Order: sequence, then C-alpha cells, then structure tokens
Amino acid sequence: YRVTVVVDLDGLPMSFARPNNLEVLRRLVQMDSELYPETIKRVILVRPPQKFAAVWKVIEAYFDPGTRSKIQLVNMQDTQHVLRSIVPRQHFPRFLGGSCREPRLYGAGKISRKLLRRLAEVGSLRQPRNPDSPVSHAAASPPAAMRLKLG
Repeated sequence: YRVTVVVDLDGLPMSFARPNNLEVLRRLVQMDSELYPETIKRVILVRPPQKFAAVWKVIEAYFDPGTRSKIQLVNMQDTQHVLRSIVPRQHFPRFLGGSCREPRLYGAGKISRKLLRRLAEVGSLRQPRNPDSPVSHAAASPPAAMRLKLG
C-alpha cells in the first residue's frame, strides 16, 4: 500500500535547521527510502512558520528528486483546501479544519537504540552520547514516518 503523510509544522522553531539536525534528517530519509521504497505516495507539510519557505529551499536539497517530487509545502491559508482535495473532511482533525473528533494521531517518541544502530550501519551516523537525543519518530502508519524532535 502507499500512504499520504501529513506533517503539521505549527509551532516549529526555526532552530531545527541546524546542520547536525539536517544531517540526521538526511540519513533518516535515506534509510526510509532504502527500507521502504515507493511506500509514500505524498507528504504534505501544513501550517509552516512564516519564514519556513526560505528554510525549505535549503532543506529540500537533502532529498533526492523522486522524494522531493512527493513533498508539498502548503501555506496556512491553503491548508484546509488542499487537505479536503485529498482526504474527506471527516478523516482529518478539527484543528486542521476537519470534523474528526478522534483522529488517528501518532505522537513522537525517542528512537530505540536498535534503530540508532541501524542508522549507524546505513549512513555511518554516530550514536548520540545523550540518551535524550533530539531524534524521534512519529509513526504515521507502518512504515514509520520519521522526524526530528524539535524543542
């Protein structure tokens, strides 16, 4: 099956664009592409911070052209329109303009040491010294959609 992943960027601090975070993001995307090729139909980034479009120009270079073509950055004003064109309103949460009272939202959690070891194998990523590493994942549905823990 193929999935559509919606990533809510509301409240995202601009500090996430540090080079070390971007490198981890690149490695996560690389690993996901190798382990689960062609499972993501599209990724929709909604409710971005005001200056995110400029930062996105830098970030999108971390994705290969095939992956980049699946990612859509949607400004605050167009979020509801774009989501409604893809997903019936009753299936997305109220805070995004939908009518779903109990959407299937998956929270972020720390990546397990086993997965960090796999990341190290795939991309020579060193394991963080701090167990409270800024790396986490949000499971959209199997396979997990990964993101950086920002905060």
